[in-house]
Amino acid sequence: MRLISNGMAGFSALIVGLIGFFPVYAQEPDQRSIRELFDDWTYTCIERQKQQLCDISQTMLNDKGQTVAVFKLIKVRDKTINAEVVLPHLLDLTVPVRIYADQKSVKDYPYKFCNQTACFVLINDDKILYDAFKKGSSGQLKLTIINQQQLNIRFSLKGFSAAYQRLSQ
Repeated sequence: MRLISNGMAGFSALIVGLIGFFPVYAQEPDQRSIRELFDDWTYTCIERQKQQLCDISQTMLNDKGQTVAVFKLIKVRDKTINAEVVLPHLLDLTVPVRIYADQKSVKDYPYKFCNQTACFVLINDDKILYDAFKKGSSGQLKLTIINQQQLNIRFSLKGFSAAYQRLSQ
């Protein structure tokens, strides 16, 4: 019994000695992220395996601090910028979302799909919308609820131009 005990102690000492002998290198993180604030807009960029996924966004909250909508612009691989509007359920999907900049209607956009979490409006590289946002100070989404009531969601365009320019780089 004593022989096994001494053998294990010698083996343990050998392992500890070997661990101290080999250099330890810190691993590189597999992703890097950047987050910058431009007034009411947030720029986020995640780089993973030499690919970047960058966007600017604004989350709209109700009086209770709950998220009611998210407006996000995403830079696509070919350098175009697409938009995604994330909205709640119980909307009349047959009535398009009307987007305003400074109380002027810019355009109507149809819903693309809904999942268990939300409904989505997808906008492909709409320079007219982006230019209206750059010139404006406030935006608004006009939605129709399934009971045909109008829902107006207001959001700020403060910082949009700078955030858009950062995303365009």
